[in-house]
Amino acid sequence: MYIPNIPEFADHSDRLVLQCLITEALALGHKVSVFEGEDYAVKRSTEFEDIIDGCASTGEDWIVIRDQDNKKLGTFYLIYGNCDEDETMGLIADHSDNDFSNELYNKVSDQIEH
Repeated sequence: MYIPNIPEFADHSDRLVLQCLITEALALGHKVSVFEGEDYAVKRSTEFEDIIDGCASTGEDWIVIRDQDNKKLGTFYLIYGNCDEDETMGLIADHSDNDFSNELYNKVSDQIEH
């Protein structure tokens, strides 16, 4: 099992949600980019370790998910440290409002909260 470096801004709950989100996106055969607000830390990767290592170097990231034809499927806005006892999915502060993103969010939520 891969144990990433502990990101500066991510706590335990953040890491669980993040790893689940990335794992599910990759399992669907998609590419993942990590945007830090000024630049991309990772672009269109299918490598779990590279994606995780590119996350949480700042207090927030945008996870952009694309299909194999590079069509943008959805974006997830992450704020690290936003989780609490009652809201384990707090890392995902917002996401694209479309079928793909809603289904992926619900899949991650079901895994984290059950």
